[in-house]
Amino acid sequence: MISFEWNCFHHQDINKVCFDIDGVLCRDPTNEENDDGERYIHFISTVEPLVIPTFKIGYIITSRLEKYRTETEVWLEKNGIKYNELIMMQFASKEERIRSGSHGSFKGEAYKRLRGTSLFIESDPAQAQEIANISGKGVFCVGNHVFYDEGKYTQVKNRIKKRIGKFLPKSMKRIIKKTLK
Repeated sequence: MISFEWNCFHHQDINKVCFDIDGVLCRDPTNEENDDGERYIHFISTVEPLVIPTFKIGYIITSRLEKYRTETEVWLEKNGIKYNELIMMQFASKEERIRSGSHGSFKGEAYKRLRGTSLFIESDPAQAQEIANISGKGVFCVGNHVFYDEGKYTQVKNRIKKRIGKFLPKSMKRIIKKTLK
C-alpha cells in the first residue's frame, strides 16, 4: 500500500488524477482557523504542504469556496503544485456550504464529469465512499489508506445504462436516466 500511495503523488500519470486540497495537499484547518474570515485566509496563505506532487496533476476538486480562489491559487503556485484545473464550490459562505451537506456529492459529481480521470485522492473516509459511489470511479483515501471502488449499486446501474442505451430511442433513454439517477 505504501508504494501505491507514493505513486499517487509522484507518477507521471497523475495528470489523470483528481485531488482534494485540505487533508491531502495540506492539513485540514483547525476549528479556530476555519472561521470563513481573516483566520481562514491566513490558514490558506501560510499552511505548510503535506506533499508536493512531482508532476503536474490533473484536477483539484475542493470544498473550498470560490471566493478563496485567489488565495488558493497563490498558495498552490508558491508551493510549486502544478495542476490543469481548480474546481471550487460556489456557495457564498461557510454556513451555506455546511447547510448543503454536499461536500462529497459535489466532488463526486465533478469527478464523474471529468472524462479520462482514473483516480480521486481524498482524506475523509465518508466522502471517499460517497465520491466513489457517485462517480463510479476509484477513490484512494489518505485518511485511512483505503481504496474505495464504485459500489455494487453504481456498478449495476452503470451496466444497465450501457446495455439498454444501445437499443432504446432517445426519449426512453432520458426517462430511464432520470429514474436511475
